[in-house]
Amino acid sequence: MSPLYQELNRWSVLPFVWGETDCCLVLGDWIARVTGRDPAAHLRGLYETPADCERLTRFLSDPVAALDRCGQTIGGLPRVAAPARGDVGVYLRPGSRWPFGGLWTGTQWASKGRDGVTFTAPGRVRVLAAWGVGYAA
Repeated sequence: MSPLYQELNRWSVLPFVWGETDCCLVLGDWIARVTGRDPAAHLRGLYETPADCERLTRFLSDPVAALDRCGQTIGGLPRVAAPARGDVGVYLRPGSRWPFGGLWTGTQWASKGRDGVTFTAPGRVRVLAAWGVGYAA
């Protein structure tokens, strides 16, 4: 099994916990696995609710800037117009009131959700931004 699908399988059994294993901190886990540097180290364990997350990171109101700031803690991640397999992004789903952090599998977006991992086809989301991670498998 590829490292990407090992990571998604790991996400599937983790409980969703704000500030520990939410949709963005698991992206930090993935980036750390690929690059050896954790862009979310400074946030882990510092919030417990969506409101706390918003106050600390502004992810719910400005997810692109929030992820850019995290990337800057490890020297930055390049923005990409067309994500490659293993890249990360933030997007909106129709009818959702907040954004999601996701991992591009090459065919769809995968996000950590309350009930495991949610996969969403690219035509069903509006991608706000994507960043290259450098995964090459």
